[in-house]
Amino acid sequence: MCVPIPAPAVIPIELSFTMMGIGGLKIGQAFLIEEGLLPNQYSENFGFIITGLSHNIADGKWTTDVKTQFYSTKKPTPEEIAYFKEKYGQETARRVRELKSFEKYIEFNQDLFKRATQFIPEAQYELV
Repeated sequence: MCVPIPAPAVIPIELSFTMMGIGGLKIGQAFLIEEGLLPNQYSENFGFIITGLSHNIADGKWTTDVKTQFYSTKKPTPEEIAYFKEKYGQETARRVRELKSFEKYIEFNQDLFKRATQFIPEAQYELV
């Protein structure tokens, strides 16, 4: 039996940033970071899920603080699925199928985030 080879070590990242005030973002929504901003192993295989939001109004300015945690966007290979089926049973295989459905939900939210931020000039928000 082929045991899946673990991915090279990656340090977990929490990404937090403040941007010009925006409504419509929700905890649990996910997005990708444009290539070139993070090391390749992060931008190619990981996305970010919003884990915290807060809004501030001060001096006539509305800002939104966004806190995120990274997650793997790499889909399991058939060999990995077979390995986990054997090791953990059919219940885990069912959960893997559910995760694939969840990936479609994440893709929809990534598109929504892109559309929501496309009109915000980069100079009006900063990564913290």
